Amino acid sequence: MRRFLIVLLVAFLSSCQQPVDLDFEKEQIKAQLDKVTQAHYKGDANLFYQPNAEQWYDVRSGQVKIRHKEDAIPGTQNYLDHMEFKDMIMRDEPIIEISDDATLATYTNSGVIRGFLNKEPIFWVVAWQSTLKKINNEWNIISTTNTEATKTISANVIIDNSKDYTKATDSLQSLYAMANCIAPDLRPFKTLILSSHKKSKMEQQSGNSHYILKQGESNSWSYNVNTKTLTDSLSASTKTFVQGHELHWLSLFPEDRYSNPSFDGIIKFKDQDAFKITFTNLTNSPVNFYYAFENYQPLGFEIFPGEGQDKVVILFEDWNTLDDLNMFKKATFTQGDEIFSYDFSVIKLNSLDETDFERKAQMITED
Repeated sequence: MRRFLIVLLVAFLSSCQQPVDLDFEKEQIKAQLDKVTQAHYKGDANLFYQPNAEQWYDVRSGQVKIRHKEDAIPGTQNYLDHMEFKDMIMRDEPIIEISDDATLATYTNSGVIRGFLNKEPIFWVVAWQSTLKKINNEWNIISTTNTEATKTISANVIIDNSKDYTKATDSLQSLYAMANCIAPDLRPFKTLILSSHKKSKMEQQSGNSHYILKQGESNSWSYNVNTKTLTDSLSASTKTFVQGHELHWLSLFPEDRYSNPSFDGIIKFKDQDAFKITFTNLTNSPVNFYYAFENYQPLGFEIFPGEGQDKVVILFEDWNTLDDLNMFKKATFTQGDEIFSYDFSVIKLNSLDETDFERKAQMITED
C-alpha cells in the first residue's frame, strides 16, 4: 500500500510540473549564441566564450579535442586584436532543437565572415552546430562542430552576393546591348549582343565584314550578311567566342554560360582587393571572374583563347542604374598591347522574344 501511494505521489508531482516553454528557451539559447557575434565586433574574447561551459568538445578537421575556457581565451583575444570585421552575415535562421525536458539542445547555423586579418582581406563561409546543456539554470555550450565551405560553395555565395549588388533576378529574361566599338587601330565597328538564360546571339559589323552568330542549347549557326551564307553549326570554340562577348549577361548570370565555379582567393585586380572565381567554359578552359571585396561589384573577367595567344582581360566600367539594375555602359577588351573599347549606346531589358534569336536578318544598320 505504501509503495502504491509513493507511485501516486510521483505521478502527481510529475503532472504538476510546469510545461516547457520552448519559445522562451529558444530565445535564451539565441541570446547566448548572439554573444559570440557581438564579441567579434567588440574584440572581446571573454564575451566570445561566455556561452561556453568551463570545458567543451571541439570538433573540426577530423579531430575531437577537449578545450578549456581559460586556455582558449588568450589565443582568441590575440586573433580578435588583429581582426577587423566588415560584416558577419548569417545565411539562415538558426535551427534550434530542444529536448523534451529542456536540459539539452542543439543550435545550427551558417554564416559569412568578411574582414581583414593583420590588414589582409579574409573571407570565410562556415557552418557549425553547438550542443548546449542547462547548467545552473543557464544554457552552456558543451560541444561545437565547425565546418568551412568548399571552394565551390564559397564561389556560389560570392556570386549570390554579386546579384545583391547588381539587383539581378530571374525576372530578367532577355537583354539587348548595342555597342559602338573602337579597334586598336582606331577603326570603328559595331557589336550587338542578345542574351537570355538559354541562348545568345552576336552580330558584328566592321567595314565590309558583317556576320551573325547564334548559340544555344537546341541549335547554333552563323550567317554572313554580305554573302548570305548560312553555316548550320558552331564549333565549341566559336560558341565560347560568342559567350565571351555577352558582357552584361555574364556580369549578372555567369553560371548560365560557365560551369564548375571555384573560389580561388582574394587578389589585386584593377588596383583593388577582389574575389577571384574560376569557371570552366565549353572548351574546358578556365575563365576567371573578379568581384570587388568591398561590395561584390563585378569588375571583369579573363579568358584564355588558346596556346600561344595572350589572355584577354575584360573590364566593366561606367556603372549606372537601368530599371533598378546596376549595369555598366563601357567595357574594354585587352589582349597583349591591343585594346578594344566598347561603348554601349542602347541597353534594353526584356524586349526580346524567341524569334529574335533565330532571325537571320541584320539588326545593325548603317547610320
